[in-house]
Amino acid sequence: MNYKTEGICIYCKKSFVGNVITRHLSSCEDRKKINSKDIGNERIFLIKSGVDPFWVYFEVNASDQLKEIDNFLRDLWLECCGHLSAFHIGGISYVSSPDKSYGDRSMNITVGKALIPGMSFSHEYDFGTTTELGLKCLFQRVGKN
Repeated sequence: MNYKTEGICIYCKKSFVGNVITRHLSSCEDRKKINSKDIGNERIFLIKSGVDPFWVYFEVNASDQLKEIDNFLRDLWLECCGHLSAFHIGGISYVSSPDKSYGDRSMNITVGKALIPGMSFSHEYDFGTTTELGLKCLFQRVGKN
């Protein structure tokens, strides 16, 4: 099925279909006005996450850890009873409870060390009845989140 879901830009309150909102967020005048007031030199990444027909865009500081994105996704969509989860980024698995014998790494790595703009990656929740989300680091800006 090909869904045409819509979302609301948190900055200008206008509605957009999923394949248009990425372009909109990079040029939204209301977002630029708010962000121009952000004094700071933190790198801030815009991330898209979802599985059709559901999606969400969110920003995260480069200094935040992957476990903070994990917690956000759990709170928003996934959490039911404390299952394990993992990010798969560039062939590396960052797991909520890593097992070094499998080569797992901790989610205690900063976003700025794990991601670069344009990079696609994934998140899995519950390794039994797995929910997998595709994510993409769309772009970065400098400011204060």
